[in-house]
Amino acid sequence: GTNGKTSVAWLTANALAGLGRNAALVGTLGMSCVPSGSCAAAPEMLKTINTTPDPLAVDSFLASAPHLQSLVMEVTSQGLVQCRTRGMEWDAAIFTNLTRDHLDLHGTLENYESIKTSLFTGDLRGSGKPKKSAILNLDDPAGVRIRDAVNQLDAKIRCIGISVEREDGDIIVRRADCTLGETRIHAAMFGREASIVSRLVGRYNVANLLASSAALVSVGYDADAVSEALKNVPPVPGRLERIGSKDVYVFVDYAHTPDALVNAQRSLRELGSGRLITVFGCGGDRDRGKRPLMGEVVAQMSDYAVVTSDNPRTEEPERIIDDIVPGVLRESGRNGFAWKRIADRREAIAHAIEYARSGDVVLVAGKGHEDYQEIHGVRYEFKDQDVCRGVMANLGIL
Repeated sequence: GTNGKTSVAWLTANALAGLGRNAALVGTLGMSCVPSGSCAAAPEMLKTINTTPDPLAVDSFLASAPHLQSLVMEVTSQGLVQCRTRGMEWDAAIFTNLTRDHLDLHGTLENYESIKTSLFTGDLRGSGKPKKSAILNLDDPAGVRIRDAVNQLDAKIRCIGISVEREDGDIIVRRADCTLGETRIHAAMFGREASIVSRLVGRYNVANLLASSAALVSVGYDADAVSEALKNVPPVPGRLERIGSKDVYVFVDYAHTPDALVNAQRSLRELGSGRLITVFGCGGDRDRGKRPLMGEVVAQMSDYAVVTSDNPRTEEPERIIDDIVPGVLRESGRNGFAWKRIADRREAIAHAIEYARSGDVVLVAGKGHEDYQEIHGVRYEFKDQDVCRGVMANLGIL
């Protein structure tokens, strides 16, 4: 998908460990082995250059851990274009959603969707595994189109539809209760009642939990055992990761697309009772068309925004902010909304937290788990979580 891959992969690999499997996780966070029974603690991650590494890197990693029994892997559109997953023998493939991203590579959203679909109609279909499943989010129209394409091409692939909004899926939500501490889901899973409890927060994680549950059930695990395993999976680094405070709720999230920002802000709106303050920017040397869109959705949903740098790469930070501002201005007349531009990300985060009052929620978006900031092609040590903790400690609210 566009959003959700990291969370679903994290949930699935860690739940497999809880179910007694030695699992491997490969994706945006890096590569890691998650030994059987260890899902309650976050695993150490080996850094990778790409979310979907090249075949030699993956094979070398797997060869270094001969006791592995399962592999959970994030697959990107870039990885599919470059055939990085060619020859992988999949048991299951999951589609989360499709929204605007990477159009600098694919040109159009239609091409982007076509590449995503090829994981199912090409890679999964070509897998030699005896039982193969496609887990598809039916709340996204692209998920329905992928299901129809798979059904037309290969009746041997079992399509499993998940849905938060519809009634015609194989796994659907009856009720979801989300708080600042956990998510509780009451679902119908293949016609029987099931419950899922998770330490992940945010309403958008309801769909991610359904996707992970569907994948694990599709490869043979009992639904009740899956629910028990998911209960112990630790929060995903940099995905609505809460930084502990006494008065102000501070969250770090990887959201760097318009849709991801909408999901993160909507979730925090539901959880908090105070104002929502969002710090965000856009990456350099990437799709410029989404920059005003990101400014627009933040201005629509936040009470206060700080427009700053993300990873400017080889672009000038102020020029990137100039591209974002028209979107902010389109919505800046909304009653009570205010904003500020601060190119230095450290200063921007400090300003947002200092601006917050007791009960307010601060969302620091864009970089999530990353521990660097790339400026003029050079990577400098920088981690949003550490900056937040430093500011909060100085203010006496950590």
